[in-house]
Amino acid sequence: MQRFYLVTLPQSFASGVLGAKDLLSADAELVRVAGENADADMSPVPFRIELVGSAHRIDTTFGPPLQMDRIPRETGAADVVYISPLAVPPTAEPDYDPELLEWLRAQYAEGAVVCAACTGTLALAASGLLDGLRATTHWAYADLFREHYPRVELDPSRTLVVGGADQRIVTAGAHASWYDLMLYLIHRFSGAASARRIARTFLLDWHELDQNAYASFRDERQHGDPAVLEAQQWFRRHLSHPDPVAAAADASGLPVRSFHRRFRRATGHTPIRYLHHLRVEHAKQLLEESEQSVEAVAWRVGYEDVAYFRRLFRRITGTSPAQYRKAFRTPANIAEQLP
Repeated sequence: MQRFYLVTLPQSFASGVLGAKDLLSADAELVRVAGENADADMSPVPFRIELVGSAHRIDTTFGPPLQMDRIPRETGAADVVYISPLAVPPTAEPDYDPELLEWLRAQYAEGAVVCAACTGTLALAASGLLDGLRATTHWAYADLFREHYPRVELDPSRTLVVGGADQRIVTAGAHASWYDLMLYLIHRFSGAASARRIARTFLLDWHELDQNAYASFRDERQHGDPAVLEAQQWFRRHLSHPDPVAAAADASGLPVRSFHRRFRRATGHTPIRYLHHLRVEHAKQLLEESEQSVEAVAWRVGYEDVAYFRRLFRRITGTSPAQYRKAFRTPANIAEQLP
């Protein structure tokens, strides 16, 4: 059996802790009751799960208090260490127990696979174990992550990233990707058949889309530049205008060169890149909520060249308009149940 330490912090989502424990503890009898072939190899998932926290009782942010099995100084060498998602705001100053961070480094040095999901990656990055490595995190926390951990090669478009010595550092993206991480670990330690069996039993699908498909455009409007704000509001009212950047510059009352310079300084984007993101956000809404064709959606948001719109949409979201619609509109079997 593999010793698996499930790290729990005061900011942990209880669902990320207990859900992971449920998946990793699923035994052969449970899976058989769920209807699997009784003649198949029904060996249990090979993990012995123990909750580890800085105190024997941890009060989680939204869920119930959780009783720990061990505190760090009571542990031995683990095979796997996992940090679950944390309920922290995107503007939080990362602050983690130095003893816990030292314990993470020691576990890795002794050969453990060290993993984190969602905002749990912030704690893993604070340990220094991600320095110089590729990693992912929740897409909405990318700026916070880069600000505090610039030595990490962050790729927030990815749902799962594996790296480090012997592939022993694993990070996962936004909150629900913790189950991608658990399925990955089951696959890695118990084989593909076990991962498929658990996925069927718990009705889980791997997240195949990049996180870019889930991310929302951050429209920065609290910058204090009224001329740029006027241009931003103009863009929102005239998405399909045939010459939008020149018209927005006129609306701002600024000379063209000053407009481009101040717009980028205030928003972090050039005017045309900002407009493309606004248009794609509106296109996403139309694809989710309407039956309009991709061609009609492209025209509605300002693109006569549908091929260009498809390329732009894929570049921003990581997927095609048709794939996006299939992934994010309310499925027919659910819609027909709604009042």
